[in-house]
This record gives sequence, C-alpha cells and structure tokens, in this order.
Amino acid sequence: MISHRPKAHISEIEDVGLTALFRDRSACIALCFFAAVALYNLGVPSLWMDEILVPMTAAHSLEFIINQSTYVEVHPPLFYFTVKLFEFIGKDDFTVRFFSVFCGLVTCIAGYAAARLVLPLPQARTALVLLMVNTQFLFLIRTVRPYACMVALFALIFFLYLRLSREDQFRPGLTALLGLLLGLSFSLVYTSLFIIVAVVGCLGLLGLLARRAVPVWRAVLLGLAVSLFVASFYALFIAKSSVSQAYLNASMDYAGITSIYCNALLDNVFYFNNLPLRLSLAALALHGLWLLRGNQPFFFLTLALLAVPYVQLVVTHTALNFWGRHIAFLMFPLAMAQACSATALLSRFGRPAPALAAVALGLAVLIGYHHKFYAVDSYDVDIIGDNYKLVAQRLADTATPGQVLNFTGDYLEKCTGWYLDRYIAPTARLNAPGADAPVSSVIVGKEYTYVGGNKEGFIKRFGPFDAEEQFRSVTIFRRAVAKAGPTDMAATPFFRAFAFDYTRFYAEAAALADCSLASSARGFSMIATRPDTPAVCDYAFTNSGGNTHFGVVLDYRSAGWGNVVAVDVRFDDAPFVQVFATGGMDSRRQAIIHFEHDAPFTTMTVRLRLVCHDSLPSSPGSGLRTVGLEGFTVIAAKDASTVNNILGPAAYNAYLLENYESERFPAASGIEQHLAYDANVIQCARPDDVEDPRAAMCSLRPGQAAGDIDIRYTAPHNDAVFLPRISGEDSLLTAQFIMPDGLPVGFFTMRGNSNSRWTPAAAQYKLPLPKLDGAIRVHLEGKAQLWTVDGKALFRAR
Repeated sequence: MISHRPKAHISEIEDVGLTALFRDRSACIALCFFAAVALYNLGVPSLWMDEILVPMTAAHSLEFIINQSTYVEVHPPLFYFTVKLFEFIGKDDFTVRFFSVFCGLVTCIAGYAAARLVLPLPQARTALVLLMVNTQFLFLIRTVRPYACMVALFALIFFLYLRLSREDQFRPGLTALLGLLLGLSFSLVYTSLFIIVAVVGCLGLLGLLARRAVPVWRAVLLGLAVSLFVASFYALFIAKSSVSQAYLNASMDYAGITSIYCNALLDNVFYFNNLPLRLSLAALALHGLWLLRGNQPFFFLTLALLAVPYVQLVVTHTALNFWGRHIAFLMFPLAMAQACSATALLSRFGRPAPALAAVALGLAVLIGYHHKFYAVDSYDVDIIGDNYKLVAQRLADTATPGQVLNFTGDYLEKCTGWYLDRYIAPTARLNAPGADAPVSSVIVGKEYTYVGGNKEGFIKRFGPFDAEEQFRSVTIFRRAVAKAGPTDMAATPFFRAFAFDYTRFYAEAAALADCSLASSARGFSMIATRPDTPAVCDYAFTNSGGNTHFGVVLDYRSAGWGNVVAVDVRFDDAPFVQVFATGGMDSRRQAIIHFEHDAPFTTMTVRLRLVCHDSLPSSPGSGLRTVGLEGFTVIAAKDASTVNNILGPAAYNAYLLENYESERFPAASGIEQHLAYDANVIQCARPDDVEDPRAAMCSLRPGQAAGDIDIRYTAPHNDAVFLPRISGEDSLLTAQFIMPDGLPVGFFTMRGNSNSRWTPAAAQYKLPLPKLDGAIRVHLEGKAQLWTVDGKALFRAR
C-alpha cells in the first residue's frame, strides 16, 4: 500500500475539487489581497528587454511569429498568439501584462486545491500565503513572459496528478486531460519537459510500487502520447532554431553547471540577492519535504522536479542561459513543504501562527522591496536591459522639428522605439525632412562595437557633436547637419561612391522617408523603419558635364521572403522610372544597372527604395534587417563603353565572401582541437574594438607574405564552421586537409579582390570536414585573418 499523506493529519485532509478555495473564507480574502497586490501599479514599471520582445513579436504577422519560433527563438509561438489577442484590446503595459496576472490567480486557485489533497487546512492556507508572497512568483506574474502561464498549468497538472495517484481505475477522461495539459505546457515553455518527465515517471513508479497494472499502463500510454507530441515540436521548431542549437552546443564544466542550477533553485525560494534569507527559506523547505516523505506522490514528484532539470543540464553539458524562471514550477511544492515545516516549528504558538508568520513575511517583503516591483525603475539592471520607457520619454520631451533618430544598438533601437511610438506618432518621427529643411541628427549611443569600439572611438570617428547628454545608461548626441546639395556630374567620365554612415548619409541624401541607419560587423546599411512600408532615399545630381550614359552599382542584402529592393530614376520633373527591382531572397548581393538619357536635362534623381515584408525575423521582435542597402556607386559618361569599362572594376564577385551562415561569435566549439602556429603567424590576440572577450584573431607578422596554422581535431560530425576574414586582392585564405602522408590537399579557398571590403569578424563560414579525426592547415596570405573563440578555431555547425 502507498501512504498518500502524513498519518497525523489523515482526518484533516479532504478530497476536494478545484473550487475548494472559494469555500474557504480566509483563502478568498487572501486571494483578493493577492489580486490587489498583483494589479497595483501594473502598468508603471518599464518593460525590460525580454518583456518588450514579447508584445513586439506579437504585433507582427502570424507568419512572422511562426518563423521567429522556428529559426531564431527559444520559445514556441503559442504564447505570442495569446498576447496578440490581448493586443486587440490595447498595447499598453497594463494590458499586455494582465494575462500573467490572470495566470497567477489560476495558480493560487489550483495550487490551493492541490495543497488540500496533501496538507490539512491550516497548512494549506499557509502554503497559499507563502506562494503569494514568493518574490519570484510576484515577479513572474507581473511580467510579459510565458513562465506565469507555465506555473499555472503546472498547478493544474499537480492537482490532476495527485488525484490520479489515488485512482486504481483507468479514468480515461482525467488521463487525457492530464496529457493535454502536459502538452500545452510544453507548447508554451520548452523547459516544461522537466514536468513531463517527472509526472509521467512518478505515475509509473507509484504504479510499480503498488504492484497494480492499471497505473503502470496509464503512465506508459501517457508517456507515449506526450513523447510523440514533444518529438513533433522538436522537429518543427527546436531542431531548426539557431539559438536553441547554440544553447545545446555550448559546453560547461560540472562545477559551473551546479553553481548555476543552485542559484536558479534559490531564486525560486527568494528572488533577490539576500543569501541568509535564501538559505533559511531553502532549509525550511528541505525540512518540510522530509516531514512529508510519507506522502509518496508528493514526495516523489518534488524530488523528481528537483533532480530532472539538474540531470538534463549535466547530460547536455550546459547550463547556458538557465535561470530560476525555467524551473519556476518548483515554487508551489516548496511552499507546501515550507508550510509543513513552519507548522512543526511554530505549532506551540497555536494553529494560526504559521499563516500569520507567512503574512508577516509577505508584508515585510512587499514593503522592503516595493521599489523592485512597483516603481518605473523596477527592472532597471544591467542584465536585463535599460529603462526604455524613460529613455523614450526623454527623447520625446527633447524632440525638435526636422529630427532624425538613430541608435548604435539593435535592441536599444527596437525596445526604445516600442515606447517612442506612444509619445511621438511614427509618421511624425520616422520621416526625415526634405531637401530644403534643416536636419537635426540625434544618435542614441550605448553599444559601440562596430562604430568606434568604445565611446571615445565613436566620438573621434563621427564627432564633433553640437551637444552630448548622458541620460541614464545612454548618451544622446545631437548635431545639426548641413545639406550638401545636388552632386554635379561635371567630369567625363564621372565616378562617385556613396556610403551610408552618420557623417555622410543625412548630408548627401536629398530626401528620405521611413528609413534609418543600422550598424553591424558588415558596416552601415540603410534599413526600413516599419515592415511593409517603403523606405525611400533620394540622391540628386546635376549634369554640367553633359553626360548621357549612366551606371549604378548597388550593394544590398535581401534575405527575407517578400522583401523588395528597387532603383528608380527621373530626369527633371518627369515621372520616376524603375530601372531595377528584386524581391525575396536574392543571393546576388549586388546589382549593376546601366541606363541612358540622350535628351538634355538639369537634374537627375536616383531613388533607392526598399520594402521589408513582415514575414521573417532577423532577430527576436524584428525582421527589418533582413533587407538593407549598404552603399552605391554612380557612374556617368558620354558613351556606353566608358560606363561599362568602369562598371567592371566597380563590381566584385560577392558570392563566396558574402555567403556566410550567421554573424555572431559561436557560444562554444564542441570540437576537440589543438592549434599550432608557424613562425610567420602572430598567435591570436583580441582587438580593442571587439567587445567579446573570448574572440581573438590570428594574422601574419609584419613583413611576412604567408603563414600557416595547423589544427588537429576530433569532431562528432562533419558539419563545421570557422571564422576566416579577408580584405583586398592581396589577401588569400585556404584550408587544406593534411593527408596521412603529410601532403596537404586544399578544399576551401577565399580570395579578396580590388574592391572587396573586410568580411565581418564574426562571420561563420561552412567548413565541411573531410574526416571526423584529422588535421587541417589554414594558409594565410596578405591581410587574411583567422578568428578564434576561447582559443578554438573550429565549431560545430549543428
């Protein structure tokens, strides 16, 4: 026989339903107080970075949401769909957070019912109060994240599990409902896999201990059904997500994994950094768990929920980005254990003493940490981002006519823009002025990796500025920009290369609308400011040289379905004529356009136009960087042959140089390897303008023409990437496989040419390994470089 409850309390434990809380006046009062605490100032704190990305993603099309979950996310799409429904009501902070509060109320109701199946009434009330004042719980139910919903589903799963553990009959309805909830929880948060393994495993174990076939078969059928669902989800989303695979490919030692897991566990006891209180409450929970060891369904499940996440981290050798919220389902079992322990310790003071002590603790927490939950600065810490609400308010308060706005960081731009849309209408702030209007350039700076390396380098490169204001974590640079006016094509032939950066873009462009500048390892590019809204940039030319034949070389990137890149031309006041257009995913990356106009004219206007379709993300919350213009060259002459002779050298074959997989330093290698450098190569050193402390580059010593790096490796599979970098026609990088007889055989070559720029430092190029165990020689010539991360040069591609 299985003992389901502590023997001393059998007479006080009831077999209740989910409505048990509403029949308990004290619990109802506690629930009302909790609702008030949860809703108080709900819309005041600024959404932090991970929060903003949720409603920002939900505001996109359904196709975008599914693609984000498939390719660049670690969360399934279901929660975004739920938030999208709430956005029909409103996109303010209160509305988008309200669903999490609702999930908190469901957790309390279902959790209390589960507690009544394990604990007597006074202890169940104490457990309810301890859950309500749990700082991690209060944090999760007031944020736009899926974890509050996961905890609510776990409370329902926990209740059904306890009910089924009492049943010897099959009960197909309850079993199917439990399976549905398990699948639903995994479709919201992937770490719900821990719940699935623990619940199904414990149901089977209880059946085996009771020596009854029905509970065992119930667990087997439930496990098979949920396993099929999880496997399908893995194939559809997790297996294709670059971020999910980066987490799975990361490798950590056991000490680091244990430290991260213990910290995550303590977060669910007490969220804030108060070690004595965290350890005291953890000890209280462990004592209560020991007291409840006689209730095998509860005891086994709680132990499984504690053990399964840690085992998974150890087996996968990684705890990268693992936080307490990923195992937040532990909060209520731990609260029940704490309630049992508090009763044992405080029973001599009377039955209400534990609950009163929990209330006192809760009030102390709410008063002492009021600023951490209810102020606008609640979540303003370095780990989770800036106070975007206050930064946006400052930019709105100081806005001037003719202002154009740029940010030095992608997330800083997206998250601040989410709030800025509320203060200044997008149509007013996203359209830059025309040719005759003054331009006030405002740059919000914080991350300077690709625009100077640091703040001092940024100012040296793009300054001086008229004004510089340090506001919270960002620096706001302001400068009046003088228009350069039309460019005169006086020479014959005429050649002019235009670039997009802070010093030239707004001066040289005659007019622009709904476009902004983005920076990355590739340099600057012009991108759209809104999906499915044309971004337009006009350049004006006069023609005192009397040229009649013209050419445009356009550098662009288009890596999203439905994107458009186009060039329109008009002469004087005639209508614009489209001379080039491309759509969707275009691997050419460069267009060579030749047109002519024999009739005399005064002004030629070249319009660069792009549209970012709302279908494919480039990063969570935005797909605007899936299409961009990186620069263009205008050529003019009096005959076609001269234009063509200039177009040839101006164009370069970008197929290999631009054909990299992604633009980020890998999280970890996953390949055993040893690097050996010859005397001509400088071993890897980190440049000052690269923030990632793990990244370094290998290059030739001054005066050396060529050098080699030998890499001996052992890989789990043939798919690998590495980080070569070249620039200019004198640079060459080859990868050669060293045969058993010592003869190198080349299988990868990158060669620069006269017009090639530096390839990105963090560009990952495919390097299919000829064998799983062998040696590769990387040969460098000229400016060629090989970059490493943590001293490793080869990385798993999947």
